[in-house]
Amino acid sequence: MTACEANTSGWTMTVFGVLGADGVSRQDNTLQFMLILFLKVFLNILVAVSCSRSLRSSLMGYIAHSVLLADGLLLSAVTIPWLLGEHVDTAQCMCFVLAHASTIYSVLPLPVLFLGTLDHASHLLLGAPLTHTRSGLAYFILVLLLWALACLYSSFVTNTVVWHINRYQLCMIQDSIVVTYFSIGLCLLTLCVLLTFHQEATTWIRASLKYIDSCPTPEHSDLTFKYKKLQDLHSEGMSLAFSWTGQERVNGSAFFLSHVFGFATNWGPFLCVTTVFWLLDFNAPSYISLNLLWLMCANSLVVGMIFASSGEASRLSVSTLDEICDWEMCWALVHQDRLARGIFTISKKTRAAIEHV
Repeated sequence: MTACEANTSGWTMTVFGVLGADGVSRQDNTLQFMLILFLKVFLNILVAVSCSRSLRSSLMGYIAHSVLLADGLLLSAVTIPWLLGEHVDTAQCMCFVLAHASTIYSVLPLPVLFLGTLDHASHLLLGAPLTHTRSGLAYFILVLLLWALACLYSSFVTNTVVWHINRYQLCMIQDSIVVTYFSIGLCLLTLCVLLTFHQEATTWIRASLKYIDSCPTPEHSDLTFKYKKLQDLHSEGMSLAFSWTGQERVNGSAFFLSHVFGFATNWGPFLCVTTVFWLLDFNAPSYISLNLLWLMCANSLVVGMIFASSGEASRLSVSTLDEICDWEMCWALVHQDRLARGIFTISKKTRAAIEHV
């Protein structure tokens, strides 16, 4: 897939085929488009399986499922002209399908960010219950309406004409400016924070590793109740928090840095790769750049920002809305207490005493 002459409005001239010297034979690039879309669908499936719980709990999850379904339909729509071969004008069919797809995908990110933020705010700030039958139906209708409006917009603005320049068959494909600058902006912001507070970042990583190691694996028990090791909650938890904040009171900068470090450790590589592709002038069309990885990255950012501002009331649902970043750990390292990511079971010493009785 070759792209050339990208303009400021986000449109790119993409090569769909190259005519031979006789003007009849043709080098077809359809197979390349099919391979790229197949890899995207495969990657989306992996992400969907990894984040299956959070994808069932929010509007962002329903949107992610719709993107996965749309990618499958797009792959099918691209495969059909390739299978029909000489019976159809492959270049025209490909241009029609991918030009409309690029326009539709390019207008989705902003509404997705806006609606996803409102939905997460209703759960984390207002305490609205997570998905049940009625809210799930509302999510389905909202997602369907979102795609319908995007398709309607595409029908008015998309140019599906195949351009013939020399021997090249070109088509206007749109990039997603929102996805690109969202990723680049987050990458630059994260790098600036990490470079400015590199010593704090190193200390935070050590503290987070100690926190993870100090969380025991829950052991199954036949008892109908469980205990928490209160000694660990006070001794280990407070030492972890004091070790990197250096003060008894939580300040805004430590709280902000903890959440930035938590986000960067999970999504830093993805943002850096996206930025490197942009620096290399690799203009991915919108139907490629809008994928489940980007949606989960945006989801983590939105959940983290709302969780940081909402406080303790959102602890019960934050892990359900985001399975990538451990926001409870970020909170615990600053607030001088160890939050249990699982339920602590009784210690061996306590169990021995009970068995002795």
